[in-house]
Amino acid sequence: MKEENVLPPDLTYKNQRSKINIPCDWETEMYKTMGRKRKATLRKDGRYQCNAKLGSEYKACYGKTEYEAITKANELEYQYEQSCNEKESTTKKKCKSKYAFINCFYRYRNYRLLMEVVQPQTVDREENTFNKYFLESVLTNVDIRKLTTKDVYTFFMGIIKEHEAITNREWQRIKHIIKAVIDFVYDEEFDFSNNAPVIDWDKIKRKIPKGKIYSVKKREYAVPKTDQAKLYESMVEEHKYPIKYANVLCILLNFSLGLRIGELAALTTEDIDWDRKVVLIRRTVKKCKKRNQSGDCVPGSIYKEGSPKTRNGIREIPLTQRAQDILNILMDYRKEKGYKSKYLCYDGSDVVGKAESLRRTLAVMCEKSHVDGFNTHRIRKSFASELNSLPDIELAQIAEYLGHSEISTTLNNYILASKESIEEQRQKMQQVV
Repeated sequence: MKEENVLPPDLTYKNQRSKINIPCDWETEMYKTMGRKRKATLRKDGRYQCNAKLGSEYKACYGKTEYEAITKANELEYQYEQSCNEKESTTKKKCKSKYAFINCFYRYRNYRLLMEVVQPQTVDREENTFNKYFLESVLTNVDIRKLTTKDVYTFFMGIIKEHEAITNREWQRIKHIIKAVIDFVYDEEFDFSNNAPVIDWDKIKRKIPKGKIYSVKKREYAVPKTDQAKLYESMVEEHKYPIKYANVLCILLNFSLGLRIGELAALTTEDIDWDRKVVLIRRTVKKCKKRNQSGDCVPGSIYKEGSPKTRNGIREIPLTQRAQDILNILMDYRKEKGYKSKYLCYDGSDVVGKAESLRRTLAVMCEKSHVDGFNTHRIRKSFASELNSLPDIELAQIAEYLGHSEISTTLNNYILASKESIEEQRQKMQQVV
């Protein structure tokens, strides 16, 4: 009797592709798509956990062994990818007309990628919105030349029926895609020879039931000084080295710089001017999706360095004494470890997604220091809020430090209230009222 080909449970992922003969054609195809090493973490309940990435979300897969958890995650990702490809190909087959809305969108997307009129990650965001709301919708097969206000209203009512409500930001994104695709077709393909359909957006929004489009207002506070002190004491003064130490020091440094996470990830030793005591911001790490020759997304991401988000992003920020102290600790640590990499957040191994590594490090820092968790963008807002509380610093100067083109962006989105006790608030109020 012929023995069955059984997958050994203790086989590590790096040997899977070279040593395993998968008996099933589906599994063979699945293992061909695996392009990265994976790890599973051991939970307190004795099971192993590996996260499968399903689009923009993650789903935990569990197994009695590390191999079992990794295999389940691989299978789930493969099934998700195949279902997405099948859904997209089915939709494309239905849309035979050149001017079907979905076909017009794909030409508009490829035009923006080819002409490089925007950053690739901007196209990624637009395509994510399109895939979420437009695919398989009533608007997909509508001839863009015959598009009416009623078609768009019906489309939005379908969205609200499926999602119950949408945020005002999503409303604006969807509206932008429809307007941009129409403008692209009539500007680039018809060359202004025809009149584009006119959509009455005010009428559409009036007819949508009240409360179905809502604004998200988050109550955010600047990171308290006490929490910043806890992070510094537990991570630096006690010298525990619990996690990637260069990442820890870079995050603490950012409380004095207010950089975007991509700018912090791209910071190098060459960007520190010790004579003038300033840091030069000239680059940022950018992430975008991989695409094939047709412009369609394929598994994986591309990380690359580029210019900052705006022209004002190229700037200088003075180094305070606290920032200089942290930098000195970082330089001593690099010298002790013998690191030759120019990146300040380098910690012994090249990390492709440096920004993601910094985000994960911050989460661990907050947990180990017993501080309420916050994201990296809150550090940037806290930096702006603390400077705004000083009477001698103008708002225009804060906007320049943040790399903003408009002062209104700084004022409306980056100035947060400080989270103080009632007694502290009372003492401040007594000084003036």
